[in-house]
Amino acid sequence: MTVPVVPSENIDGFSVWIADNLRYVNVNGKNTNETDYSVEATYPTEGAEIEWVTVELPEPYTVPADGTYVGYTMNVTALDDATKYPLVVAQGAAAGSLYIFSSRTYMNWADRSEDVQMRSMLQVTLEGDAPEYAVKLGSIPYIYLGQDVEGSVSVDVYNVGTSPVESFTYTVAVGDQVVEDIMTFDTPLEANLALVNSVEFTIPALTEPGDYDVTITLQAVNGVAYEAETSGKIGVLYFVPKHYSVVEEYTGTWCGYCPRGYVAMEEMDRLYDDFVGIAYHDSDAMTPVGGYPNMISGFPSAVIGRTNVTDAYYADSSYGNGFTLPQAWEAACAEFSFAGLEVEAEIPENDENTVVVNSTVTFAATAADAATANYRLEIVLTADGLTGEGSYWNQSNYYYSYSPFYLMEDFCSGGQYGSSKVEGLVFNDVAILHSGLKGINGSIPDPSANVPNEYEYKFDISNVVSAYTGEAIPFHRDQLDVVVMILKGNTTYGVVENAIKVPVKYHADGVKAISVNREVESEVYYDLQGRMVRNPENGVYIRSIRYTDGTVANDKVVK
Repeated sequence: MTVPVVPSENIDGFSVWIADNLRYVNVNGKNTNETDYSVEATYPTEGAEIEWVTVELPEPYTVPADGTYVGYTMNVTALDDATKYPLVVAQGAAAGSLYIFSSRTYMNWADRSEDVQMRSMLQVTLEGDAPEYAVKLGSIPYIYLGQDVEGSVSVDVYNVGTSPVESFTYTVAVGDQVVEDIMTFDTPLEANLALVNSVEFTIPALTEPGDYDVTITLQAVNGVAYEAETSGKIGVLYFVPKHYSVVEEYTGTWCGYCPRGYVAMEEMDRLYDDFVGIAYHDSDAMTPVGGYPNMISGFPSAVIGRTNVTDAYYADSSYGNGFTLPQAWEAACAEFSFAGLEVEAEIPENDENTVVVNSTVTFAATAADAATANYRLEIVLTADGLTGEGSYWNQSNYYYSYSPFYLMEDFCSGGQYGSSKVEGLVFNDVAILHSGLKGINGSIPDPSANVPNEYEYKFDISNVVSAYTGEAIPFHRDQLDVVVMILKGNTTYGVVENAIKVPVKYHADGVKAISVNREVESEVYYDLQGRMVRNPENGVYIRSIRYTDGTVANDKVVK
């Protein structure tokens, strides 16, 4: 085994080890790693920036059929430039490639590769007899497929032979169907025991909802007969709902650190056309009547799915590790939801002071907790393009003396907003009205499989004011969105089972007098599915132009 290390005089107790499982024992009140086989080695005290330490086992070790873990241990006796970051790792995550355990911070064994987006550089050389062509299949993860919809499942594939794998013949057996195929790799799978190859296998369409056994069997590798098998289960539903989590950001113009939440939400809107975000303002000109779900202890903060209280910029990373809200939101969206949600919202042509929201909730399978979960809707009306004058609109900014850092350059020293008070900001995603913080009881009466639950809700927008100043919030009817959340659970605010954000369709009154001297006040673009697009690239869009005389014109444009 060869280990990359950073030379230091402040490291001792260095050893490499083998264990059939990752575990630790408590010795004199301290959790200590427990191994099957350990070899002490000399840690370099000086040398190049990175030194490679090679350790040979004094006697043969047979790798079990289920595999084994190899690693190294060290004691840090004092901090210096090397021991602050004693592990030498490579960039990029790979499942199972970086397990860490320590007496502080990482106090139990876990794969940290995804968390830190790194992988180990430990190298292991094996000797002995091995077949030229051999493949090991990982387990089949449980997935859901829609009724009568062909799908795929990702399985880890390991080349455990001595030559690259260019192709293999296999069968997929599911239900009463057996499909045989040949998979050919554009880039052959390397003969590397540590390399995990994620391979997609096609699952044929199945008609009836339910659980199905799945077996994948290899029959040949590179045309040479070879047998390997893995099995698992999949679920077939009436349909597979698209799951969106929601980010609820808490902010205020009086809050000097809240610009980091401001730029984070702006960047999320830029990165994702389907981002579901709400900005709740506190004690300023945009404070919503009825308050907000009070789930935080300070500003700025964010709550993802009403389960994860986090930072509006750094998200779940340690402070100083940069903007990681996208990873946190994507991880929340990747969780499965049985509840599908469709929403339409509009301001009717004959009533410009009402926003009508029609939602349909359909469960892909009967919820196991249907009797106790208390499924219900919460609906929030948000506004883009809000701006105003006066102290309650001027954003406090503690970053004006900071050196520029990612996304915050405009608010830092030398930036266009680099002062302690920022005037003229345009605020988006701002919650201006909501249906109630605990959800609408009875809005989802039947969480049975494939039963549509339709619900209509109306907002009165004739007098939208700030709960803090009492003054009108100067929103534009053509820059409104609706966030609809499916809540579940009996906690105060519930948790979000699914959510969606849709633009409010506004049919401008075509008989209004048009000013000859009108000027363009704003332009908003929507894709052909009605979703707002903040930075339209090549494609066809609906453009909504608002003029200073209050009129609105819509047209189709090609970019």
